[in-house]
Amino acid sequence: LTLSASPAPGGGGVSALVGSLAASLSGMVASLSLNNKSCEAFREDMQELQRKADKIRLELLGAVQKDADSFTGYIAALKLPKNTEKEITERSEALQNELKKATLSPMETAEMIFEVFPLAETAIAKGSASAKTDALLSAVLARSAVLGSIMNVKINLLSIKDPDFVSTYRNKAVMLENSSVEYEKKL
Repeated sequence: LTLSASPAPGGGGVSALVGSLAASLSGMVASLSLNNKSCEAFREDMQELQRKADKIRLELLGAVQKDADSFTGYIAALKLPKNTEKEITERSEALQNELKKATLSPMETAEMIFEVFPLAETAIAKGSASAKTDALLSAVLARSAVLGSIMNVKINLLSIKDPDFVSTYRNKAVMLENSSVEYEKKL
C-alpha cells in the first residue's frame, strides 16, 4: 500500500485502513457471538453491530483512496507555474484550496473512525467472552487511527492562512483527539 516513492497513499490512507480493521474486528466479534448460545439474549444487538461495522468498514476502505486523491490535488497545485504575479496569486489560492481539501479528508476519516468506539463498547459488553480481546483491540486500533488522521489535520492547518478555518478545525481536532483517548481508556 505505501512501500513506494509516492507520498500517497500515506499516513492518512493507512489511518483509514487501520480504522477499517478496527470496525472489522468489532464486526467479527458480533459474527462470532451470533453463533454463541451464551450471547443469545443479545442477538439483535449483535446483528445491528454487524451491520454498522460492515458499513463503517466499507466507508473507511473508500477513504483510503479519497485521502490519496486529496493529497494529489495539493501536489498538483505545487506544480503550478509561478512566473508572473498573476500565476503566483493563482498558485497561492489553489494551494490554499487544496490544503483545505487535504485537511477535510482526514477530519472526515477521523470522525468515521470514531464511530467504531460504540461498536467496540457493545462488542466488549455483550459479545462472546472468548472474543473480548478482539473487541478491545478494535478500540485500541480505532484510537490509533483517529490520532493518525488528526496528525494530518494538524500538520495541514499549519500552512492554511484562513484563521476561521484553522480555528474551527483545530478545535474539532483537539476535541476528537481527546475524546478518542478518553473513550479507549473507558473501555
